[in-house]
Amino acid sequence: MKAATPEEKRDAIDSFADYLEPTLEVVGRSELERWAECPMQASLIESGKEGPLPGFVDAGELCHQALGTAIQTWIDFNASIGPQGIREALEQSLRGTRPDLQPQVIAAARASIWNFSHFLAGINPVNILKFDGGHERQSGQLAMDIPTAGVRYAGEVDFLWSGPVRGVLQLEDWKSGWRFFRGYDVYQSFQFQSYACLILDNYEKIDAVEVRVWNTRHGTKTYPVLFERRHLDQYMSRIYSALQVRYENRENPKPTPTEEKCSRCRVALHCPASGEIGDAMKDPKAHLRRLIVLQAAIKQELKLLKAVEKQSGPIELETGERFASEHKSKPKAQLIVPKGGKKVEEENDDDSDEGSEG
Repeated sequence: MKAATPEEKRDAIDSFADYLEPTLEVVGRSELERWAECPMQASLIESGKEGPLPGFVDAGELCHQALGTAIQTWIDFNASIGPQGIREALEQSLRGTRPDLQPQVIAAARASIWNFSHFLAGINPVNILKFDGGHERQSGQLAMDIPTAGVRYAGEVDFLWSGPVRGVLQLEDWKSGWRFFRGYDVYQSFQFQSYACLILDNYEKIDAVEVRVWNTRHGTKTYPVLFERRHLDQYMSRIYSALQVRYENRENPKPTPTEEKCSRCRVALHCPASGEIGDAMKDPKAHLRRLIVLQAAIKQELKLLKAVEKQSGPIELETGERFASEHKSKPKAQLIVPKGGKKVEEENDDDSDEGSEG
């Protein structure tokens, strides 16, 4: 039989071109959330400016892996080991993590080991749908196609299972850091609205997703928060908006600085909003000089803003930050930020004005 020439192969492929699924760009949930929060931050991280992650990030990932190992053990033993067996599997996995991070990993999970073991022991393995560390169909990975944006949106859930309420799936999420999550944080979260969209897209007969966050370091969990299919348009609109921001800023990203966001940004030193200086380890003296200049600049900005505020009243941004004076015997000008942020204050002494972070 005569082999087809390269031209004949191309012609055959072209004849089926209309039937082939278009190639979609895979965009991860955490990646898109960064674009939604600050395009400049997302661009700098994608270009490799972030550098090594802090130890607590690696410790959190190892904590998740240990929980996943315990879940897999429960499945492999077909629910025959009980809470004590789950606890032993989890503790063994925690102790076997990286030696340099083992104490941090154990501390991140210790307070929730007992609750987690008894919780998992009450779930039939056949009702476990997906989890972080699962294999094949039980992998925590979920994806949905958004053809209008040319995107396949993907994310990984920690633990998805089918509970006692018909038409409702249960999503458990492990948070091993110091931040304490509450129900309100869950409902407002880009992360969990995204997970709701991914789950509802993949499980078409489901009416709602019930989410609980486990504060594993604190030994607590939130009340269940319900994400209903009837509100799917609201959740999806947030994803579409974030994709639009990403599209508009890919070539020329712009920073969207706020005190709260910038204070926890790991690429802030490379941001044009603050000016770029070389790596601190290579030239620490340059960073010290810059710090001195920045502190002096902050004091001057506080004085200028206080003068404007005294004449024209409080200064407020559309993002929620405002500059105002407290009317006391010893007035103090301060930058007031939305809940969760820090204040930058200026004390008015008899001799001088000192700026400090409160």
